[in-house]
Amino acid sequence: STASSLRIVYSSGSTWGPTLWTMDLPVMAQVPQKFHIYDAPVAVADTHTGWGVPAPGPVEQGGWRHVWVGQGDQPSNLAKVTVAVTVSALSAGRLQVGPSGSFRPGRVVEYQAGDTRVEVEVPVGPNGRVALGNEGFDAHVKVDLLAWTSAS
Repeated sequence: STASSLRIVYSSGSTWGPTLWTMDLPVMAQVPQKFHIYDAPVAVADTHTGWGVPAPGPVEQGGWRHVWVGQGDQPSNLAKVTVAVTVSALSAGRLQVGPSGSFRPGRVVEYQAGDTRVEVEVPVGPNGRVALGNEGFDAHVKVDLLAWTSAS
């Protein structure tokens, strides 16, 4: 199946064994959505201070942080958020930003030595969090919420 078709497969018996039949049906689904853009960025996590993360300190190479992106004014069924991710590092690297607790893909943020700020739109995990995975050397990360979308 794809985003625009549903593949149905069924079998029928015959003299020479089962025969598989496939059919692709076009589908289109529209889910009403709610969308909100904040007037100013809303801080949700900062590893420098420990705000929004379990403990202060940089995200280690190969390490993860899971950030709750709910601020009390969003619905419980957030679909995706737009966040500004600021990475402070001594050398270049990559940060994976995606839904926490899910196998859905996210986005890759390439960062340079010093401070790098990137805005990304990512799905929210079923636990209401976004995961940050560091593929570079230790780096501090700050996350600001800019907007959200939900299925109403």
